[in-house]
Amino acid sequence: MKDPMPRGVAWILLIVGLLMGTVCTVDLAYWSVPIEASEARQVTATFESYTMPNSKDATVYFSDREPLTIDELCTSDRVESRLRALTEGAKVQLLLHPNSDTILAMQSEEGLTVLDFDDAQEALRSGNKGWLVFAIVMHTLAVWGLCGLIADIVRNRKKN
Repeated sequence: MKDPMPRGVAWILLIVGLLMGTVCTVDLAYWSVPIEASEARQVTATFESYTMPNSKDATVYFSDREPLTIDELCTSDRVESRLRALTEGAKVQLLLHPNSDTILAMQSEEGLTVLDFDDAQEALRSGNKGWLVFAIVMHTLAVWGLCGLIADIVRNRKKN
């Protein structure tokens, strides 16, 4: 007969699986869910600068509002080169995700499209598939941990 799962391991699988799976599920369903352009918040801002450490999220700074980010799923060499082409003081039109205030589209008044809305939505859709798989794996581990706890309870009752 196979050795039973230790109770501590079962608890860890249950707790970590539930927490991580739930965080990923909420993120997918709320913070980074793809939306229609009509649902996005339209904002005009004055570009100041940007940072893009380690080619991850780009943080864009404005002189007339708080900094905003471009999700790492939506950043690319092309987006970075277009951000570099913007001059300080340039007026930009932004479309922001209503739940997370991340930039989904950015275009200068001169017509330079830094980030295209449709490209950003496609990047979110394809990038979210990986997070969905991770959430499913985490929830599966939680169920496995729960099964281990139930098996432990049944074994203890049979002993008594």
